[in-house]
Amino acid sequence: MEYSDAYKRLSELFQDDVKWCIIKYLVKHREAPIKDVAKACGTSIGEIIKILREMEQKGVVELRIEKSRQYVRLKGVSE
Repeated sequence: MEYSDAYKRLSELFQDDVKWCIIKYLVKHREAPIKDVAKACGTSIGEIIKILREMEQKGVVELRIEKSRQYVRLKGVSE
């Protein structure tokens, strides 16, 4: 699947504004602290974590903790 096809598929899956904001932010930044994603998407950290867990269960993002900070990145995106 080409990058543009995958991006279009994600657009169709996540038509919700916050979820689409998360995807666009992570496409641009590759990986980011969850608090930065929440700020960029105009929502609370609690709400963004709830949404990210849902997206993680669908195989779209990966969550990780490093030195007490929570990070998120799109799954399957090469460095």
